Amino acid sequence: EKGVPWQGRVLQKLEEVFACHRSGLFGGEFLVRQLLTEIWMELLQAHRTLLQESGGARENPRLKQMLQYLGENMQRPLRLEDVAGAAGVSTRECTRCFRRALGMSPMAYLTQLRIRAAAALLERTEDPVTDIGGAVGFGSPSYFGKVFSMQTGLAPREYRRQARGGRGPEP
Repeated sequence: EKGVPWQGRVLQKLEEVFACHRSGLFGGEFLVRQLLTEIWMELLQAHRTLLQESGGARENPRLKQMLQYLGENMQRPLRLEDVAGAAGVSTRECTRCFRRALGMSPMAYLTQLRIRAAAALLERTEDPVTDIGGAVGFGSPSYFGKVFSMQTGLAPREYRRQARGGRGPEP
């Protein structure tokens, strides 16, 4: 939302991640990882109460590890085993943690994370839709378009147009 400071900081860092990803900067993967960690710290701070109330003290550190792993690696192909391994738990326990705390599976959360990141980039950049899909972890432009449309009710280009009040590209 506009006017929410932590969200503005997250969006700014997402833009930096995308710019770094596109630049091909030597060692850029380390900068991307740092920026993604900073994004996760913002998200964890903003949702501290929810995380503290969901699942007890024993589960929260594992959930935090898995959430951080997803945030830092969302641009890569991920499997449930990868997410569970980040916290040293079984896939079944991983799924249980997510369902208890967030009401969804880890992969559904990953999809939402990618869609939110893509939406922010569509709103704030002129980068091509196909580049945005790849930057947030979708393997193909057609799959990105399909999932984005299912989650938001709009194709990515239409979402961009509506997010800008029906205007065309910014000058």
